[in-house]
Amino acid sequence: MDIRIGLKLSPQEVLSLLKYFDDSSEIPLSMGLDFDTYSRKLSQFAYFVIATKNKKQMGFIAYYLNDEKHFAYVPQVVVHKEARHQGLGHSMFYELYNGIKSNYPILKLEVLKSNTIARNFYTREGFKEKEDNNVRILLVKELRQSGSINKERNS
Repeated sequence: MDIRIGLKLSPQEVLSLLKYFDDSSEIPLSMGLDFDTYSRKLSQFAYFVIATKNKKQMGFIAYYLNDEKHFAYVPQVVVHKEARHQGLGHSMFYELYNGIKSNYPILKLEVLKSNTIARNFYTREGFKEKEDNNVRILLVKELRQSGSINKERNS
């Protein structure tokens, strides 16, 4: 598996990525999203972690870096159906943690309250519930600044 971090993509590349992964979740990514507008926003402001295997895209994380408050925010995490339950999500987050922790010691994301599979995954990754707004839950993970983050998943 090849995992690259810190990638900037053109609006067309982001649009292609979103369309490719549209059906990778129970709820399609396109549900309630205008892909054209969203792809321009992600292209302008987000960085990407992209995982490929044999030149096939298997997953991605989009993330924003808040320089003023020194945290990173993840609006999108997707793992292709073929790559689920093989540690790919953990591996992508591991690369993200190690790539940003020295300048952005806090990582935030939101998850649908009803998405128990994702919530369980984020709990295993060390995210803690910060705020519950009845539909979505804001999760926060503090990244260690010294030492290494364990590459093995904590059971």
